[in-house]
Amino acid sequence: MARVSKTEVAAVVLRPYFDAVRDVFAAYPDQDLKRVMRVKFIIDPAIHDKPRHMAATTEDGLRMHLAPNLADKDEDVVVAIISHEFGHAVDFLY
Repeated sequence: MARVSKTEVAAVVLRPYFDAVRDVFAAYPDQDLKRVMRVKFIIDPAIHDKPRHMAATTEDGLRMHLAPNLADKDEDVVVAIISHEFGHAVDFLY
């Protein structure tokens, strides 16, 4: 039986949240936020360099890095953190 890494498990758990939040931002009424569809989803253990660091978005807005242990958080926390990061992506993309 093949072993699955924590990073792979986190990707499976977090990707649907990322996609759902991205789609909400892209469909925001009366706004043209389609550029958020270009944001890349990346699981990155290095992001969790401090207890409160769970995610980061690059300054070009094109890459969102999520710590694998974000997958261990409550659903409300996951949605809030990813939404916060998409806010940064919008700031940087526009």
